[in-house]
Amino acid sequence: MKIQPPLPTGMLSLQTTSQPSSLLPSAILAHLTSLQSKKVFLMSNNSSRQFLEDESTGLVPLLSSQNLLAAPLNTSVGMGGGHAGILQACKDAFDCRADVIVTVGGGAIQDAGKFVRLWLSSSPSDEECTLENLLKISPDDSSKLPPQISIPNSFALAEASHVAGLNTPSKTKSGAASPSMICTHVVFDPVLARDLPDWVKYGTAMRGLEHGIGVICHPGAGEDL
Repeated sequence: MKIQPPLPTGMLSLQTTSQPSSLLPSAILAHLTSLQSKKVFLMSNNSSRQFLEDESTGLVPLLSSQNLLAAPLNTSVGMGGGHAGILQACKDAFDCRADVIVTVGGGAIQDAGKFVRLWLSSSPSDEECTLENLLKISPDDSSKLPPQISIPNSFALAEASHVAGLNTPSKTKSGAASPSMICTHVVFDPVLARDLPDWVKYGTAMRGLEHGIGVICHPGAGEDL
């Protein structure tokens, strides 16, 4: 089912289904066609690797068969969004000249995809991929970010917002926010959440609610919220 507008500014579509289905392959290929994307950088957490690499249902063989996968599946980003994994993903996406980011996982993966888009938008050929260089990029001043297709595997759908956070070496949170960073397309198929333990299902549901309330109550919240 495709959710009808109003959608947040910059988000083109939100699709979901109430039961586990085969929504993912057809939806992803349709979005890639509409975006005219040819070089997909696919990111996920390790818990989704087996599903994504499955020969009969996985996105990895599907994209490979269509000559759309620009690099091997990236799983460098761990729980919580550590900076080292995000920087590695930024470097890998730039090296393969990705023109679209597909993120499968929880909040850390979705936010990491936004940072990768931010890095790609800055034409970083002359700069080393460091945390300092990444965080100094102004989303509002950069060129148009490449699109992101977000595929949550839990209920933290607030991560499809225009805000991205990461953990720094000093164990503090930092991040970036801009309307241009919002996920372009969101596809939620409960097949990805089917085997999650209850603590993850309900924990991410509460986390998504908490994030949503936090954004709405923020002094800088706009009309989209």
